[in-house]
Amino acid sequence: MGRTLRKQVALYLDDVHIVLLDKLAKSTGRTKQDLLREAVNSLLVEYRPFVERKRKS
Repeated sequence: MGRTLRKQVALYLDDVHIVLLDKLAKSTGRTKQDLLREAVNSLLVEYRPFVERKRKS
């Protein structure tokens, strides 16, 4: 594999989550990294920390 410009971030998971992530990766044919990036993106879209929320008047 080639080099990446992405930064590495440590992530600690419980054993049960690791097993479930392994099964999901195998059943979908995607990498665990790809699945975790998708999960992070979903959280960022849901909570929108990078977009200033408008006040309700």
